[in-house]
Amino acid sequence: MSVGSRVTGLLITIVGLVVGLALWFVLSPSESPEPQRNSEASHDPGSTPGDRTNPARVDNGVADDDPTSPASDDRSRVANSKPTRKRAPTASLDLLSDPATWQAADSDQRRRVAGRVASVLPGFALRGVERVDTTSGPVELATFTHAESGLEFVLVPAGAFFMGSPADEPGRGRFEQQHHVTLSEPFLMSTTEVSQEVWRRVMSGNPTRYDRGAKRPVTHVSWNDARTFCERSGLRLPSEAQWEFACRAGAATRYATGVIAADLERAAWFKPNAGGATHVVGALEPNAYGLYDMHGNVLEWCLDGYGEFAPDSVVDPVRGKGSTQRVLRGGSWKLGPERMRCAARFPVGPAARTHHAGFRPIKPVPMD
Repeated sequence: MSVGSRVTGLLITIVGLVVGLALWFVLSPSESPEPQRNSEASHDPGSTPGDRTNPARVDNGVADDDPTSPASDDRSRVANSKPTRKRAPTASLDLLSDPATWQAADSDQRRRVAGRVASVLPGFALRGVERVDTTSGPVELATFTHAESGLEFVLVPAGAFFMGSPADEPGRGRFEQQHHVTLSEPFLMSTTEVSQEVWRRVMSGNPTRYDRGAKRPVTHVSWNDARTFCERSGLRLPSEAQWEFACRAGAATRYATGVIAADLERAAWFKPNAGGATHVVGALEPNAYGLYDMHGNVLEWCLDGYGEFAPDSVVDPVRGKGSTQRVLRGGSWKLGPERMRCAARFPVGPAARTHHAGFRPIKPVPMD
């Protein structure tokens, strides 16, 4: 081979090496622009999860939930820009349509509904919604104060029940035929019987002849007297149906406390434990609706006239409008256990005053 051929071959080899090195520098991964674009995108504050395509951060098309990842950080910003609103608990009075619906409501719903009730009843203020120990165990109740009388009231839902007593109930009296009753509206009921101090606040004087005391129930008040008190204070006497519904507080037994007379002693002042006198109102256990002394202490006037119950199913009954007698309910300190029954009725003239009769008022809650 000639010297010229050798030089030519050497030159070709050198050119090949130079071209190879140039290509190596151009195509080197350290100089590739693609990673730089990904790095810039990951730090772009205006980018969204859809801008990134790194397969290490994707699982079935959903970005990794690692809170330290850029994807998670961006998702947080997107989520925070459109906050979700929690649905406000309902304040509909439909929650008072029956006891089961009212009991199923949570505390916040109860407060909202109770606040609405107070807003539609002039003179009433919501005292609170709190758990109270009753004859049926702890129960959450909504209570109110009444400005004119100073009485405390509790919210009683609407509902349906069997009023009266079954034919085989021990101690059953006349005109207690059991029948179905629906109460279409809830109502507030005084947690206690009207005391002597409450009577004086609304009326003048104190008609009570015996067992005087500010916190003891007022007695020697007639049905007419009780109506006058209610008219002056913007309240009303309960119908018999409302009274019995509230007394039972969901119970279908002889007493709200059950069927055994001995159980009454934790909730009622009656002949076996009263010592021949009335007692301070609200001293014993309340029933499941938060009502004290529904059994015993003093008998309580109802709105109705006395008469036979109709056998049919009825709605919001107020009976015996043509009767010359009115009705007392609940038993008293001087009566035995048979007269303490939820269904027991006592016919008395509207002008009669006795040393073991008083009353407790209500306030209907309109559902419209």
